[in-house]
Amino acid sequence: MPRLFARLLIAALIAGIGGGLSVHYALRHFNGFHKVQIGLWTAWPQAETEEADAYVQAKTLLRGDIALGRAEGLSFYLSRDDEGQALNGRCRYIIHGQVPEARFFTLYAIDKERVPIKAKQNWPDKLLSTDIIRDESGAITIILSPRVQDGNWLAVPRGPYALQLNLYDTPITAMIGLTKPSMPSVVKIKERHCG
Repeated sequence: MPRLFARLLIAALIAGIGGGLSVHYALRHFNGFHKVQIGLWTAWPQAETEEADAYVQAKTLLRGDIALGRAEGLSFYLSRDDEGQALNGRCRYIIHGQVPEARFFTLYAIDKERVPIKAKQNWPDKLLSTDIIRDESGAITIILSPRVQDGNWLAVPRGPYALQLNLYDTPITAMIGLTKPSMPSVVKIKERHCG
């Protein structure tokens, strides 16, 4: 009888620890259901609503995010360039193209926990739509680099990072099923020091 109790106790401990580890893994690696993908940019429109699934709600609480409401806007995330390679500050990139219709947008680098990364000195670690010079078609061209650049430049860290693009007061969630919105491309600038 004591052996059976010991075996049951060990099995319960293993199940409890394993279950806890699987929840921890899911919260760190699973981003939830209902994602919207436009190119390599990803958003979770329901993350900012009461309809968000339990995983998204838990991740939002753990990170301490203040999510945008559906009527307020939508946040898109990007961690890879157009070749599918992870963004890294050893390389420079060009963001080029149209941003979906929005009254206002912000763009900045984030770490793996989605915390904005501060630039050194007074370098531009976030860009506002009102600060960006556009071409005659309305497209944006932004250089991502840890070194000072001419024109529209976003200072990024020397290591790995991702991007967050917040669209404020945008009809994009209503448009997604009706039209195919486009997002800017992110192309690595071919340079010797960038592997």
